[in-house]
Amino acid sequence: MSLDFGDVEAFAKALDDQGAKVILAQRQVVKRGALNVKKRLQAEAQGVAHAPGFPRAITFDVELTGDEIVADIGPEKGGAGSLALLYLGNSKTGPACLTRCLPPTRRPRSWPTGSGRWLRTLAEDVVEPIAARIESVVGAARTVYRYGVPDGPLPDTYILVTASVGETSSTNLAGLADRRTPSVDVKSVSRDPDRQKAAREALWGARKVVDALTDFRPAVGRVTWLMDHLASYPPTADDSLPEVVMQAVERYALAYQP
Repeated sequence: MSLDFGDVEAFAKALDDQGAKVILAQRQVVKRGALNVKKRLQAEAQGVAHAPGFPRAITFDVELTGDEIVADIGPEKGGAGSLALLYLGNSKTGPACLTRCLPPTRRPRSWPTGSGRWLRTLAEDVVEPIAARIESVVGAARTVYRYGVPDGPLPDTYILVTASVGETSSTNLAGLADRRTPSVDVKSVSRDPDRQKAAREALWGARKVVDALTDFRPAVGRVTWLMDHLASYPPTADDSLPEVVMQAVERYALAYQP
């Protein structure tokens, strides 16, 4: 349940309630943090040639949900050509903004110019064990694609696994790079004229993805941490296609030592 902060403010004013005042003070802290994140995302989204209005589409909202104060930050969804697709990608591709929305001076050290073959090898090492794990759970119920989907007709339901190369960091006192953390997007896609049925099918696939990757440690590099589930997006329509296609996205981070 979400609560309008106007109700909390009125309650605090009418009764001089200290608990409500504490909630309002905490909300201000979360709001300031959300505003800083919003500004950073807007700065990173500057200069996308085909979407000059992208920074303006990035907003935030702070709500009291249950006993937690939650900030929702990111591009607004909905409408044809939703700019949120730059972060989530569409039903056939991975997210574009992981690389395209970062100017060259802000790109992680693990994306050096001219090392395409090396980067592709690392991405393959990440995607393959994750896709294989999902296949072991969904069986014949879903086709699992790696990196992108092939040209031509596609099944009505499928799963797509994509990954970035990942940020490089250090866990040792010498400060030498010994850890890489790629982000992994897994999309459950469903096409059906019935929007509700398509959404349910997409959600079924997403649920199987979560089942497969919970407490999963892929064999990547020398040492691998358990996968960190960063975000879970509900089924939304892919507005880039003329037919009804729903996609549910599960986003993970995978830390490992190369």
